[in-house]
Formats: sequence, C-alpha cells, structure tokens
Amino acid sequence: MRDDRFLPECDVVRDWAWAALLAAWEGGDNLRLAELAECWLKDHPDDRDFRLWAADGLAAARHLEAAAGHLQAILDADPSDVEVVARLGHLYFRGGQIDLAARLFGEALALRDDVADVHYGLGLVAEQRHDYVAAERAFANAHRLDPDGFPLPVRLTDREFEHCLKEAVQELPAELQVALDLVAIVVQDLPDEESMRAVEPPDPELLGLFTGPTHGERHAGMGEMVPTIVLYRRNLERLSEDPDHLLEEITTTLYHELGHYLGWDEEEVARRGLE
Repeated sequence: MRDDRFLPECDVVRDWAWAALLAAWEGGDNLRLAELAECWLKDHPDDRDFRLWAADGLAAARHLEAAAGHLQAILDADPSDVEVVARLGHLYFRGGQIDLAARLFGEALALRDDVADVHYGLGLVAEQRHDYVAAERAFANAHRLDPDGFPLPVRLTDREFEHCLKEAVQELPAELQVALDLVAIVVQDLPDEESMRAVEPPDPELLGLFTGPTHGERHAGMGEMVPTIVLYRRNLERLSEDPDHLLEEITTTLYHELGHYLGWDEEEVARRGLE
C-alpha cells in the first residue's frame, strides 16, 4: 500500500520535471524535451506550460503535426489565447500552409493588435505573397513592439549582397572553394512552391538548396544538370541582425549545401555543426 506521507509535494515534483525539460532544451535534445513534457501531461493534461514545451520540442524536431496537436489542445480550452494562436500560425507557416497561417495570424490580430509575434507572422505571409511593402511594414511593427526580439531584417542593395556573397566564398576552407568552382550559385528572393516542398515537411524559410548531381554522380558521368546552390536572399536577410551576421549566415549556408554536393548525409552535416 502506498504511503502518501513520503511523497514530495506536487509543486516540488513539477520543479524536478521542469529542470529536466530545461536540461533537455539546453542539450539540444528536442525529442527528449517533448517526451518529458508529454510524460508530465499524462497526469496533468491542463498544464499549459508543459504543453508549450512539448510543442516547442516537437516543432524543433520538425514533427509539426504533433506539435500542432498540443497547441490546439490549449486553444480548445481557451480560444482567446493569442500567444498560442500566433504560435499555431507560425507552425503552419513553417509547414508551408500559408493560407491557414494567414487566417490564424488574422484571428490573433483581431484578439490583440500589440503582439509583436503576430505582426511578424503577418510579415512572413505578406512576403510569401510577394507583397514586400506590406511585409516590411509588418516587420517594422514587430520591431517597434519588441526591438530586441524582432530586429529589422538586413536589406542590402544588389551590389552589396553580391559583395557579401564573394566575402562568404572567401571564408570557406580552401578545399571547399575548389569544389565550388564546379557548382553554380543562384540567388533568388524566396523559395518557390517546388523548392519549398523539396524538403519534408515543406519549408518556406529555407536559406539554401542544392540541386543537381552530387560530386560523385558527376564524376561517374551521371546527370546532365549543372550542380547548383540556390540562396534565398530575403530569408537570409530576415534572419540576420546586421551585415556581419548576414555574412556568417551565407557562409554557413554555402558550407551546408556544398556538403550535400560532396555527398554528406544529414548526420555528417550535423556532425560538422552545419544544421
């Protein structure tokens, strides 16, 4: 027979569970984070904070449908939770469901018009629809509401971006610069529908994409396409806080996509810290 006198208080147990979540998050173990949160939720299904942790861990691991389930569970209890409506919008946006994301951001804006994350989401949707004026206005609103959390995107002229790209190439190790001589580099504003869905789940926030035969396939005479790295300029600029940060992002993206050209799998890419 269980003697409850020797069990710790519930709040103490929650603190233990919370500490385990933080350790998993800091260790980058997203699936473990979700597993720990879901374990707690079995007995405490109404714990909003742990639902958010579960959603965050699953989303970071690109298990978007499962993450959406946790967010929807919170909204089923409180449809006016604007933070969660916005999070769900971002989740659907990341999965390439732009129209659904737009609807959710619109609902969030109707609930409250002073949430930076909502305006940022509206900017993402406007950008995908190539309404760049509306996008910049929405990003400016997000920055006004939360300057630290939402820095303004870096916007360079074509000549400045080309110069930044040349600098990024020079930052690569010598052997990769040699490999790059056999690879074309193309710059586009944003991924189109086909490119977005070249990964699973689809990703409108791609920074770069490698297409064509790998080095091994080309050496073996396979494939007529030219190996090509596509860089998505507006995604790179939006992710960057200043020109130096943009240079770093372009360099890392080139390194990552060259890895695919050289035949590295995702584990090798991850091992080299290029995720």
